[in-house]
Amino acid sequence: MRILVYELNEIPWSVVDRQVARRPRGAFARLVREGACHTTQAVDTPPLHPWVTWPTLHRGVPAGVHGLRMPGQPLPSPDPHPPLWELARRARRRVGLFGPFHSWPPPPVDFALPDLFAPDDQAVPASLVPFQHLVRSQADACGRVVEARPPVAPRALLGLVRAGVGPRSFARGAGQLLGERREAARAVRRPAVGTDVAMDVFLHHWRRARPDYAAFFTNHLAWLMHRYWAAAWPAEGGRAPEDRPWAAALEDGLDRADDQLGRLLALTRRDPELRVVVASSMGQDRLPPGPNLGALRLADPDRLVELVGAEPARRGRAMEPDHVLLFADSRAAAAFVARVGAIVDPDGAAAFSAEQAGTAVRLHAEQQHAALVHRRLRWAGELRPLEAYGLVHLATETAGAAHHVPEGVLAWWGAGARADAGRRPVEATRYAPTLLHMLGVAPAAHHEAPLA
Repeated sequence: MRILVYELNEIPWSVVDRQVARRPRGAFARLVREGACHTTQAVDTPPLHPWVTWPTLHRGVPAGVHGLRMPGQPLPSPDPHPPLWELARRARRRVGLFGPFHSWPPPPVDFALPDLFAPDDQAVPASLVPFQHLVRSQADACGRVVEARPPVAPRALLGLVRAGVGPRSFARGAGQLLGERREAARAVRRPAVGTDVAMDVFLHHWRRARPDYAAFFTNHLAWLMHRYWAAAWPAEGGRAPEDRPWAAALEDGLDRADDQLGRLLALTRRDPELRVVVASSMGQDRLPPGPNLGALRLADPDRLVELVGAEPARRGRAMEPDHVLLFADSRAAAAFVARVGAIVDPDGAAAFSAEQAGTAVRLHAEQQHAALVHRRLRWAGELRPLEAYGLVHLATETAGAAHHVPEGVLAWWGAGARADAGRRPVEATRYAPTLLHMLGVAPAAHHEAPLA
């Protein structure tokens, strides 16, 4: 058996069911009717983050054991709990990777495009390096508000053709740009457009290598759900007219995921030994409805470092709205965490969460009610405006969003898979041994038993 995994970050079954209702003849509907459907259950301690829950899935051990708590965190050497693709490679299975978390440096496999938090553009084969450079540069340029400029410079288009991007993706990209001229709000759909391009490149290399294990990761739905859940699926009543552009953006992202899954399922027609797996390491659900107080974003972490008197730090790569700061040593990192922990809102609640891993600190602005209302924080006994901490206050597009929940999706189709609509809970640590078992590779000694 050969496996192709569609890593659809943070999608829950509730969203899959909404898409099935919208497109009853789509690929998700087919997966639900004919696939083996389970529910992944994150085992890590909240708050949950994808750079923590995905390595738990891939390695078959919880975060307290694998120790990966930050995006782009260097891997231990030797690695006592390697990801399942490394175990497959050691068992002489052919492997292809496209964006899974903590996949840098790229291993010696058929093809490997590391995740966006990699510190450089390394990729395997070398022909993928220009595409990785383009992807990382676009990710750097894409803030919370997408700029109204073409997503790819004209000189890069030829490189995309050589990388395997097909005419349909170019046509959809052109349609996106034309749509933005008619309606500026459509610019928020650009991250979803980019995943079409990435899928073309992935399948180009997959067809050449035909690996035994391959994984394609996409974050576009997670990005959209976090922002536009309440717009698309309001808790009460119908959609407000002002929310329709944001709801349409989320539905567009779902349609693209549906189309991509359809392309993957179609591969099984000519390959009866291929099994397509859809997985998310956790899910999302709506936040309780409440007043729209906006949101705090850390726009200038250097200003915060200077305010608390910490040693200078370099910026690491992180997933918005978080920041990763890299200090010269662990002592300086610990001192910064301690000082930031003393910053509170007018009610005395912590204004930031800061987590240390060696010399790195992951930093996040908390969304406390008093801070959003008064827009002042206390440090060293003095109330100061948000700007003193490098913070900005942003108005959000909708009054609600979505947050992380432990329940995700696990389903497979093809290669003799039997239909199972039960969606029974599966602890995340059983994912890796289960996929290795499908590949005919013995699980590691630290793994739990695979699913029957």
